[in-house]
Amino acid sequence: MNNKTKKFNEFLSKSKITCFNSQEIDNEMHAVLYRSFMKVSGQNIPTMVVLDDSIYAIVQVCVAVGVVKDANKNCVMEHINELNGKYKVFKYYINDNGDIVIESCIPATDD
Repeated sequence: MNNKTKKFNEFLSKSKITCFNSQEIDNEMHAVLYRSFMKVSGQNIPTMVVLDDSIYAIVQVCVAVGVVKDANKNCVMEHINELNGKYKVFKYYINDNGDIVIESCIPATDD
């Protein structure tokens, strides 16, 4: 377990946040995935926080599940490129399942 994970676990416990499930990944960066769902407009949106030994933390939200198909892929990619040009902190992409994902890589030291 990495140091950021220990502090995040303490924060979750102290704040009585119980919505995350954690999963340790057996890799050289000692990654831990925290998965949950955000309720937005009546929908449960998959959310994940990744903490490891790097100087970053990753926050990932699946904003639309399975919506990108061959017929709309080019149009969606154009729109995503526009969003990525506007918003520097977050990046949108399409994963292999046709989901639209927004991700932010945040500097996060052990402190």
